[in-house]
Amino acid sequence: MQCRGRLKVSDPVLSDNLRTTGNILANGVSPANNQPNARIVRKQIWAGLRDPKAYFTAVIHGAVVLGITSINCFLPTFILAFGFGPRKCLLSSITFSVTLSSSLMVVAVETQLFSMIPYGVATVSLVTVCLLSDRINSKGPVLLLCLATSGIGYIILMATTNKVALIAGACLVTLGIFPGGILNVAWININHGGYTKRSTAWAMAQVTGNACGIVGTQVYRDPPRFLAGHGTLLGSLVLAIGATVTNYLWMKTANRKKEESAMKWRNEGRENPNRNKTYEELLDYHPDFKYIL
Repeated sequence: MQCRGRLKVSDPVLSDNLRTTGNILANGVSPANNQPNARIVRKQIWAGLRDPKAYFTAVIHGAVVLGITSINCFLPTFILAFGFGPRKCLLSSITFSVTLSSSLMVVAVETQLFSMIPYGVATVSLVTVCLLSDRINSKGPVLLLCLATSGIGYIILMATTNKVALIAGACLVTLGIFPGGILNVAWININHGGYTKRSTAWAMAQVTGNACGIVGTQVYRDPPRFLAGHGTLLGSLVLAIGATVTNYLWMKTANRKKEESAMKWRNEGRENPNRNKTYEELLDYHPDFKYIL
């Protein structure tokens, strides 16, 4: 990722100083974060496969994708519970002597608007939560809150048959599951140093997510309560919450060890020779690499 800007300065001396400072910053940051003409490095693949963080985030991604793919499996049953269904449509066309096609169109519009409520909540929460996460520069605690919110939603779906409560539970599910997916993707990308290692971690998450996506369409087989499906999703979220907490603590410990090592080098009046190496060489084990919690 490269950021370019243009600043016009009338003073030639100041302009030269700014240009020199900018070049120093660019030359210092670019080699560490961006390797020109980066290629696949096999040892980074193995480093990614040995990294516990990659497995933690893969579990999280699998639970999130499982939740997203299964929402459409149970949401139509809420619409039927509120009376928006084909039987009402046919009865309406007979009772009021209107054409079947026009009645179908009216009910279809009402049905679509009704089913948009959870997705409307998801749209607002996705933007709001992601902006909040960027503002406080933290992913793990916000992700944990999102997963817990969706878990509460599934508990409501399993515990009641009240129509309004079911919609509220579905809104809680979408409120947490959609921004949770984005936060986990960001967590993967910012906490793996090295082009190939980062790609490996993302590939592991994608494989897990695709596999869980297939499962999500198969566990909802007992309408209208879908207790087995909701229970499966709740269990996956519990695993994801555990993976989130473990990943957070693992990276927090790693950051502390790097800080202790840096303090030791400073106390000895020496500089860590590994600081002169790039992230492509040392990956996220580079002494200057700090994990975003």
